[in-house]
Amino acid sequence: VIPAEDLTAVSGRAISDLTYYGTGYVHDSRTLDVYFQEADSFDLTSAFVQVDQDDRVFTGTVTFDSGVLCVELSVPYAYGGKDLLITVVDNTGSADTLNEFAGVSGGASRYVNTTSAAFDVENLGTGIKSNFVPKTTIGICEASTHHITVEESENGSVTAPETAYGGTRVRPVITPAEGYVLKKLTVMQGETAVEVAKDNSFIMPVGDVV
Repeated sequence: VIPAEDLTAVSGRAISDLTYYGTGYVHDSRTLDVYFQEADSFDLTSAFVQVDQDDRVFTGTVTFDSGVLCVELSVPYAYGGKDLLITVVDNTGSADTLNEFAGVSGGASRYVNTTSAAFDVENLGTGIKSNFVPKTTIGICEASTHHITVEESENGSVTAPETAYGGTRVRPVITPAEGYVLKKLTVMQGETAVEVAKDNSFIMPVGDVV
């Protein structure tokens, strides 16, 4: 968890990548899912925090350099100003699990990284872990606004904001006419289809959509 007070320089901007600094990394590549969640506070001492596919900001295979693990997000994440919980799931499928992201003391599988790995957005120093959790830094970029065009539909209506920041989740309002249900919502960025969740929301890409 990175507290909001440590992320004031990121407020109103976007996170472009996630980098971990540690020692002794031996993995050539890993297949990962990365999740971002924001809240006023997180309690990691009494229960696990559940992640949802809507919270996923990265999925794929990443090759790591020695001592430095960098995950570039496919779409920059527009930071909303609250405490930021970062969850990394190793899906490589081998017995060689990514212990750099898991606490292994006393059977625990979560740690709160607060003191010995202080976060400083202006000084991306290297080289420490706390309770097996590596020091975490992020890359910052300017949040970009892009247009959403809603085409006319038969037997109902779809409304959405005219613009949205890349990396934010857009939740269109769908109102079927009486006696009808939605068959499918399609979102396109040029010739590329944007993934639409079960609740018909989608992550705004870095570009206009229809």
